[in-house]
Amino acid sequence: MLAKNAMEKYATLDLKKKDLVLLETRLMRYHQKDENGRWTIHRVQFELQAVSILENAQEIDGTTHEDSNVDICDLAI
Repeated sequence: MLAKNAMEKYATLDLKKKDLVLLETRLMRYHQKDENGRWTIHRVQFELQAVSILENAQEIDGTTHEDSNVDICDLAI
């Protein structure tokens, strides 16, 4: 039986610049031995659990409103 409030799937290609999203992640930090057998190496793993769209970017006349001159370099959607 499906829940009444089941979230619809959202195509990742529909995400656009300036959308406000919430990322649910899992971070795991652990230690590793170095070449001398001491626990000096720190490692972190990042696992993406879910992405929720909180607010779509504002659109004016069918185009996304981009009045900010702040961009994230190397952002690819």
